[in-house]
Amino acid sequence: MTHLLMAEGVNAKDAELVATTLARYPDAYAKTMVEKELGILHLPEAVRIPEAATIAASYLVAAAIPLLSYFFLPINAAFGVSLGVTLLALIAIGAYKGRLAKLDIARSIGEVVAVGAVSGIGGYLLGAVLPHLFGY
Repeated sequence: MTHLLMAEGVNAKDAELVATTLARYPDAYAKTMVEKELGILHLPEAVRIPEAATIAASYLVAAAIPLLSYFFLPINAAFGVSLGVTLLALIAIGAYKGRLAKLDIARSIGEVVAVGAVSGIGGYLLGAVLPHLFGY
């Protein structure tokens, strides 16, 4: 801690005093070390609740995309529409991710579509194989 403070321009005597004082308060010491050494800001717990709600809502919307066609179309037609709509959603997410992160858009789309395809195939295989493994 002393060295970190000195690197920020605090003289050695004061840095030692601050480090010694903080050492008596483990939570404050740990928070300060994480912020100074790793550059990770400590956020209060209340900030994480809206973030968690946003992630939960995102998962619900994303999970609904492939399922919606099954509510409104016959099963034979719903499968193709579901695949198409899901592919369009993955392309949109990949393009948005690429733009937001300032990445190559085509590569970002390819990555998101590939992850989505592998996830979908894995889910399908689990749903098709696991029942047989358990005798259903």
